[in-house]
Amino acid sequence: MKVVIVNTFYSPEVFGGAEISIQKLSEELIKNDIDVTVITTSNIEKTEIINGVKVIRIKVNNIYDTIKAKNKKGIFKGVYKLIDIYNIFNYKKLKNIIDEIKPDVIHTNNIYGISTIIWRIAKSKKIKLVHTVRDYALICPIVHFSCNNKSNCKYSEICKVYRKNRRNNCKNVDSTVFISNTVDEIFHKLGYFKMSSRNVIYNAIDYDLTKVKKNITHKKENLNEYVNFVYIGTLDYHKGIDLILEVFKKINDSHIRLHIAGKGPLEELVKRSVDSSNNIFFYGFINQENIDAFLLKQDVLIAPSKWSEPFGRVVIDAYKNGLPVIASNIGGFRETVINRRTGLLFKCEDENDLKECIEKLIDMNLRKEILDNLEKELVKYNLENHAQKYLRVYSE
Repeated sequence: MKVVIVNTFYSPEVFGGAEISIQKLSEELIKNDIDVTVITTSNIEKTEIINGVKVIRIKVNNIYDTIKAKNKKGIFKGVYKLIDIYNIFNYKKLKNIIDEIKPDVIHTNNIYGISTIIWRIAKSKKIKLVHTVRDYALICPIVHFSCNNKSNCKYSEICKVYRKNRRNNCKNVDSTVFISNTVDEIFHKLGYFKMSSRNVIYNAIDYDLTKVKKNITHKKENLNEYVNFVYIGTLDYHKGIDLILEVFKKINDSHIRLHIAGKGPLEELVKRSVDSSNNIFFYGFINQENIDAFLLKQDVLIAPSKWSEPFGRVVIDAYKNGLPVIASNIGGFRETVINRRTGLLFKCEDENDLKECIEKLIDMNLRKEILDNLEKELVKYNLENHAQKYLRVYSE
């Protein structure tokens, strides 16, 4: 079987969990004797082989390349997004690549820059089209599905027109995969993908079970009154980093420390908090290959998002490294964090509730109880099973 996987970015250009998930899936499919080609965007055009996967990088035909567009604002960013809704200027380039490969399946994911024009190509050539919904880009122009740094979304006239166009394009998709039931429910409620089959397949993680057991045992043997809490991710309001900083201002306990890693618009706010506190530490951005080593030094992960996280890959990274998780009770976290079994859920945006959860996990007995459950929970996110589920969708 020949499969073309399409995503805006691909390793080593990693901007979030989607790129990690897609690389892991692509490499696992190769192990299953699937002929995989990845089409992705870049500021230069080239073809290369990465861990056995053929990767074709293209320059999109828009006013910016996809990397520059991430940091642009104002009217020109608006023009870029308008073109990106259905970028006919990419048609010929993409069609030529598809004609050359002649795939059995086209599997799209995040398609900023590429646009849903790739769906039209698949439909016109009667190629099986699978789309994995990894975020809210098809229903929200700013992707976060939130406004004013809050979890609510104000449904404007612009959004109404935007969604109508996106819904119409979704009719080209044969099979849709959602990375959580939460995402499936949101898109179903808004009338998306009515013509396609619907599947929920959680993101996956590769792990060495022997190493996981060793990590968890080490954590249990070294439990003490000092607790290292950690936040790792984008430093922005919708991710809730400001909420954690406010809570830690109110915690006066020398046994508790907060370790922060990431980058984003609120980096200066984080640095000011570090300067005014003895128990907050900032490490900047940590590359994917160093995340495990960083998490192994921590005790509890905090994931305080204010928006409805589609999945929250950082949660399974935490489990792999023996960390219970405190997360807001919104989005995919309600599925990945089992309250009092693999961590604690707090009321979204509620400082007092988050503070209570932090104070509860100071209790060594509760942490040990949760650590005993993490190995079993990881099985749900096994990479081999994950690839088999996708192969079944491809063959539907």
